[in-house]
Amino acid sequence: MTDMRSDMTGAAAKSGPPVLAFFSGVTVHDLVGWFTLAYLALQAVHLLWKWRRELRSEA
Repeated sequence: MTDMRSDMTGAAAKSGPPVLAFFSGVTVHDLVGWFTLAYLALQAVHLLWKWRRELRSEA
């Protein structure tokens, strides 16, 4: 029963973006682009936070 539940959960997670793209009219390429931009923004925020923390610890 547990294996079946984990298989269903994995399948649902993997099918999420294509299903969203189908119903919203957004292509998968658009989703990849938006997720890439979001990832880059998160990385930039994390790097700025890290630099700020390092500067504060030196002072």
